[in-house]
Amino acid sequence: MKSGWAALCLAVPAFAGALSAEEISVSGLDHLPPADVVILGEVHDNPAHHAHQTRAVSAIGPAALVFEMLTPDKAARVPPLRNDPVALAKALDWEKSGWPDFAMYYPIIGAAPDAAIYGGDLPIQTVRQAMSEGAAKPFGADASRFGLNTPLAPVDQTAREAEQAAAHCSALPDEMLPGMVAAQRLRD
Repeated sequence: MKSGWAALCLAVPAFAGALSAEEISVSGLDHLPPADVVILGEVHDNPAHHAHQTRAVSAIGPAALVFEMLTPDKAARVPPLRNDPVALAKALDWEKSGWPDFAMYYPIIGAAPDAAIYGGDLPIQTVRQAMSEGAAKPFGADASRFGLNTPLAPVDQTAREAEQAAAHCSALPDEMLPGMVAAQRLRD
């Protein structure tokens, strides 16, 4: 089972804003301020986080949802009518995805029945390239615009490697951590 943080992005009309998980919990999930983009994170296998996301999505009424768990190809499989969680999980081949039970994710989708669904995951070949060559090359021509061609400061690299280790239950070999950081930079 995957662990760590994930992002669920919502596209909604209004102004740009950001709230921390604590601010969302405290401010009331049913009355969130308007924003152009809201990014909601979770610990993947924490049902409470998914319940909070569902409430937030319901309150916001987003035009779109972006799931890091889906590639663009898989997101294209989401039917316009999404009222059957079993059929949707099957269409997304969720059981083979390695992500926690679809029952935790489906209510989020159900909370915005008319929202477009997009996949934020990258093809595995692209992720592997980032792991071996850094994030800039697979990102392409605009890599410098996002600082991907500039190495992280040593203190930041060390902190991100520690984050990757913790997010993967300290099960990764140390030599894999720099590549995991590069892959996450590319995804972000």
